Amino acid sequence: MPFDKSKYPENWTEFSRYIRRERAKNVCEQCKAPNGETVNRGVLDGEAFWHDQSSGVIYSAKDGLILGRARDYELTIDRETVIVLTVAHLDNDGGVCDCRAKTGMKCAIEDHVLALCQKCHLALDMPHHIANRRKTLGARNDAGRRLFSEIV
Repeated sequence: MPFDKSKYPENWTEFSRYIRRERAKNVCEQCKAPNGETVNRGVLDGEAFWHDQSSGVIYSAKDGLILGRARDYELTIDRETVIVLTVAHLDNDGGVCDCRAKTGMKCAIEDHVLALCQKCHLALDMPHHIANRRKTLGARNDAGRRLFSEIV
């Protein structure tokens, strides 16, 4: 998703770096995947996992708990991916951050963000993405109906 810098405070780059590197110690605060590392992702007994290729350990994609070692399972790997740590605002419905709703801007408040890998960030924002998609489709359908009624 594109990053619109105009919606973020001037110190966002420094703030984001601090959250990812210092506070989160360069790992996803949810699934514990390490920033910049190549990992395997898949599903084991119905639970999503990530597999650390160097250590052979399998971790839960939900909370980063160790599920076992790869040598003990016949793993089905869905994909290999490089972990990219991002900073996610907790501003979805029921989230702790309402700064954008109040000010029109994202904030740089530590308690309002998490350092998340791209998979965990997307999962967090999924309800927002679905709502936006519905709005977009609704607007297209409305425009199509208006165009159709002008033609007929």
